[in-house]
Amino acid sequence: MSGARFAAPRKQASQIVTSLTSIVEMAFEKELECLTENLRKAPSTVYMLSAMFKDDTLKALRVNLSTGQEMQLGAAPAQSRKIRAGIKKFKHLEKWESFITEALHHLAPDKFPEEGHDEDYNEYAMLKLALHVDDDSDFPTVYCSECCVVDRCLEGFSLRYKAMGERFQYFTVEDIKNNRVGYYQPIEGKPLSIRSIFDQEKQIDVGFGTSLQILDPYDVDTELAVTMEHGKKCKVEIRSQFEEAGVVIPGFSGRWQLEGFAVEAKDAAAHGVGNSSPAKSKGTGKPQVSSPQAAQDTAAISETLRKRLAAKKKRTAGSSG
Repeated sequence: MSGARFAAPRKQASQIVTSLTSIVEMAFEKELECLTENLRKAPSTVYMLSAMFKDDTLKALRVNLSTGQEMQLGAAPAQSRKIRAGIKKFKHLEKWESFITEALHHLAPDKFPEEGHDEDYNEYAMLKLALHVDDDSDFPTVYCSECCVVDRCLEGFSLRYKAMGERFQYFTVEDIKNNRVGYYQPIEGKPLSIRSIFDQEKQIDVGFGTSLQILDPYDVDTELAVTMEHGKKCKVEIRSQFEEAGVVIPGFSGRWQLEGFAVEAKDAAAHGVGNSSPAKSKGTGKPQVSSPQAAQDTAAISETLRKRLAAKKKRTAGSSG
C-alpha cells in the first residue's frame, strides 16, 4: 500500500530531475556556442588556451599570439616573476615559504635541494643568517628596483651571500636538517668552547662550568647558559667576548653592495651605504654635527657664558664686602 502511495511522487520527482538536467545541458551547449563564436574573434586567446590543454605546449607558446604565425624562440620573452609589492622588510618575507626555499637552493644547491628538506628546520632564520640581515633590515627592493624581479633579486642574494663569506660552507646537510646552524657553534671535543661564524679560527673558552648551551643560535646577541658543577646555570654574554678577541661582527643596517646593479640614490642618508651610523650624543639621541661653523658657534656661546659667570661673581663679591 505504501509503495503505491509514494509511486506518483517519485515519478514526478524523476520527471523534474530529467527536466532540470535537460535545461542544464541546453544551457551548457548555449554557453559553448557563445564561447566558440567569441574565440573565433580572438585567435590570441585560442593559442593561449592551447598551451594550457595540449601536450605540445612548447609549440603553442611559439605561435605568435597576434597573427597565428610561428615565430623564433626568444622573440617574445616570458613574463618575469615579480617580488611581492608588500615586501619592504625581511620580516615581510617570512610567510613566502616557496621563495625562501628557492632562495636557499640558489645560494647553496649542494646543501638545499630544490624542493627543500623533509625535516622541520627554520628556513627563514637560515636565510637571514646567510645574508646577515634581521627582521627589520630593508629588503633590497627598497633601494634597488632591479631586485623587484625574482631572478635578479636572487642574483643580488648571491652577491650578498659571497660578501658574507658563504656561511653554509661551515655546515653539513645533517647540521641543516637538525637545525644545528647559527652565529655561534660549539666545538666538538671541547665542551666549554665555541667559535663564531664571523671568524672560524677564533675560539672562546668559557673557563668554568661543566657544559654550555647556546640559547638562540640565530640571535647574534644571544647568551650562553653555562651549567655549573652544583647543577645551577648562569648566563654568559657571547658577542662582547668575541669582539674583545678582535672578531669583527657587522651590523644589520645599511644597503648591500651590489656590483652591477643600479642602486637608487634616493634616501641614501636614511639607508646608508655601510653598516655604521652617525654618532649620537648621549641623552639627546641626535647625531653629532661637526663643522667649522658649528665650532665657531660653540666657542661664541662658551665665551658669552664665561663673561656672564665672571660678572655674577664680581657682583656677589661686591655685595658681600
